[in-house]
Amino acid sequence: MEKIEFLDPEGGETLRFFVVEKTVLQGEEYLLVTEGETEEDDTAYVLRKTGEEGPEEALYEFVEDEKVLNAVAPLFSALLEDADTEVLQG
Repeated sequence: MEKIEFLDPEGGETLRFFVVEKTVLQGEEYLLVTEGETEEDDTAYVLRKTGEEGPEEALYEFVEDEKVLNAVAPLFSALLEDADTEVLQG
């Protein structure tokens, strides 16, 4: 699994996540990430790409809008079908 790091703009701390899956919905890129390397019993988050800061860095935000989460959840579920992982909708 790909490991990515984010700098929290509010607290200034480095957040580390593992990318479980990527998808695109209506031209926007989304990541399904977890804090742990295994998907079992780990909380997952959906991040939306909001921009880029150079060739190696991108800007992401946590998705909190239930409509967006409910729209991307089936996409991630379909992508993860073979991995025996369930995406719970809000």
